[in-house]
Amino acid sequence: MDISIEKKWIGILLLFGCLLSAKQATGNHIVGGDISMIHLGRLGQYKITVNQFWDEDGIAKSGNVDQYETELVIYVFSLRTREFMDEFTLKRTSKQNFTYDNPVCAKLQGLLTSEVRYSADVKFDVTRYADPDGYYIIWERCCRNAVINNIAKPAEVGMAFYLEFPAMLQNNKNFINSTPDFVLPNGKYACVNLPFQMSFRATDPDKDELRYRLVTPLVGYTKTGQSVVTSPQSHTTYPAAVWNPGYSDAIMIPGPVPLEIDARTGELTLRASQEGLFVFAVEVTELRNGVQIGMVRREFQLLVKECNPATPPPPIITSNDKPVDAVSFCTGGSIQLETQPDPKWSLQWQRDSINITGATSATITIREPGVYTVVKSRADICARDTTSQGVKVTLFPYPTVKLTAARPLAFCEGGSVELKAEATEGTLRWFRDTVSLDQPDARTVTARFGGMYTVEFTETGNVCPARDSLRVTVHPLPKAAILVSPQKVICDTLPVQLTADGNTGVQFAWSRNGSPWLLTAQKTVTTTLPGTYQVTVEDQHGCQATSPPFSLAQTPLPGIVFDTLYPICDVQRSVTLTASPTGGQFTGEGITGDQFVPTAAGAGRHAITYTYTDANGCRNQQTRIIAVQDDIGLSMPEEMVIVRGDSRVMPVTINTPVEQAVWSPPDGLSDPDSLLPTLNPVDSRIYTIQVVTPLGCRAAEKIQVTVMEQLLYPTAFTPNNDGTNDTWDIRGIQYLPDCDVYIFNRWGSVIFYSKGYQQPWDGTYRGERVEPGSYPFRIDTNRKGIQYRGNITVLY
Repeated sequence: MDISIEKKWIGILLLFGCLLSAKQATGNHIVGGDISMIHLGRLGQYKITVNQFWDEDGIAKSGNVDQYETELVIYVFSLRTREFMDEFTLKRTSKQNFTYDNPVCAKLQGLLTSEVRYSADVKFDVTRYADPDGYYIIWERCCRNAVINNIAKPAEVGMAFYLEFPAMLQNNKNFINSTPDFVLPNGKYACVNLPFQMSFRATDPDKDELRYRLVTPLVGYTKTGQSVVTSPQSHTTYPAAVWNPGYSDAIMIPGPVPLEIDARTGELTLRASQEGLFVFAVEVTELRNGVQIGMVRREFQLLVKECNPATPPPPIITSNDKPVDAVSFCTGGSIQLETQPDPKWSLQWQRDSINITGATSATITIREPGVYTVVKSRADICARDTTSQGVKVTLFPYPTVKLTAARPLAFCEGGSVELKAEATEGTLRWFRDTVSLDQPDARTVTARFGGMYTVEFTETGNVCPARDSLRVTVHPLPKAAILVSPQKVICDTLPVQLTADGNTGVQFAWSRNGSPWLLTAQKTVTTTLPGTYQVTVEDQHGCQATSPPFSLAQTPLPGIVFDTLYPICDVQRSVTLTASPTGGQFTGEGITGDQFVPTAAGAGRHAITYTYTDANGCRNQQTRIIAVQDDIGLSMPEEMVIVRGDSRVMPVTINTPVEQAVWSPPDGLSDPDSLLPTLNPVDSRIYTIQVVTPLGCRAAEKIQVTVMEQLLYPTAFTPNNDGTNDTWDIRGIQYLPDCDVYIFNRWGSVIFYSKGYQQPWDGTYRGERVEPGSYPFRIDTNRKGIQYRGNITVLY
């Protein structure tokens, strides 16, 4: 990595090899990171995250805004055998900027560092991860900034992100573990010869014991020009960085107090003696029951610089306008801390030494416990900053009060329950649905009404009130009444339905004449027995109510006479229906009141029912069938022409079955009692047919039959004026005075036409004799269905 830099160091905390200068740096601006592996609550499923730290200002100056990979690949190996186990592809999922203690210095020096995360939810085959020596995850990248002071050849070596985790199957049982997860550090820098402190702690979802130590950074196997390892090659070890002369694991940053870390808290301390950019690594191991089960490494780079001697006075934290070093408030509440506002100062609040993003005003609202400090720096120039004394915030515990009940909290209307408050010495107040009960300091109350009963307890010497609530439910009694529908008595031997009113019952106990009769889960029962009935209704809560007595007598059904209905042949005629006793109801197709309308019902057989209900609600009914004949569609043509000697079937059409058919006169018919007889007439006359349907409905129709003589004509003639056969004569055509005679030449043109045939054709066309040959002809008799066609031959 080729980097040019001014001699004078500038900037603040940079992570994993990020160094900004007054001149533009070039190259890859990733500055390091770490790996975490968090269990997702399902067997073998984990979220693996690679955290990278980037020099955002350096990216902007280089113009290469696409430095971030969209994805990366991590590799899993066995610690004992170094066998390759798995590889996983992680997608870029988030990006967030660091919060700086001294924002003015960061802004003036162009300092902007971000954390870019790559994550994936992965699935391990736990049966393959059973080696008791455990496993490790590795991801490598090259290269480091050339200006790092404490390691050799930083521009030629890379960095390795490294994590160890235990076997997932131990002693044939699943072993669940999440690795430690480092918190996002603050943006800080160290000043020469001044004390420096910084929290470098991690959290563990499993609450395992954590131990911290400084270790030599790993350089791995990447080289200049090779940014990322791309093959799952295993190694026995991973090379560590080589310290420059004067540096070691014990002196990573030199000074009167070299860089140290508290093994239990992860707190870094330093008093440096020289400027420079120094790289180091922190290893956190996790122990369960005193046994180490995993380890995570994170590198870190710290910039040490000569600082402007102008140091602001330390800020003072107050609460309610009074300086404080410890405050408490009730769990779930909040408290406000303040410091002196002044436009010439920049402020940054911290919790447990970690910067709180966005907390830069003179006041802050606290809702979580911890040690709170505020960093104060100049708002106009880059100078030293100073930190306030810490304020320890603790949550004031609530006292304990427990509300108990002497019996179930849900009961039926008319009942009650005694509520008792169990608490130490103090003051008690009672409420029902936020309305205060006039029973101060009572240890018990009797609840007769539904609602939320709350007791508020204030312990002697404690300002935080405790509350406990119990909801009392009072169930209304079920409705109990007997409904009889539709009759009020037992009609003859027909069953009667008795129905218990309401929808809340789950069990119904029926009695008849004072004795138990039927126990059922159905609210409707059927009986044919007269007597006095009652029902006891029990709802789903066990609440009961009994109906008033209900007496049921017995009476015969009313008699009905319904007049006979005859078939209807005329669908346009409505029929008045009669039945007794009057006052009942006719039902069926085509019924309007007491009228049957055939056009509304349509053809066919229809059931019509007369229903009568008497004063007791007893109902009887009688049904008659009425038949409706559809319009009889009997039709024939007005006239039919037939050549004497021919025979034809009578052209009758009808749309309904026929019970009987009669023709008159019967002359010339094959069967005068057939619907479709064959006709062979001797002379013209009018024939009439009368039909009768199965319902007895009648219809008649007539037809004019015209008998026409057969035309006789020669097939050839000799129009040579010899007095013999000189014209084309047609015998019988004199009976067709309105016929049309056409003769055509071979091309279809008419060469002779005659209306009637008073003058026979003499073989000429336009006064000239036609050529000998065959000529087509057509004779239209203008009688239905009769026409003659053929050819005549002209001979000479």
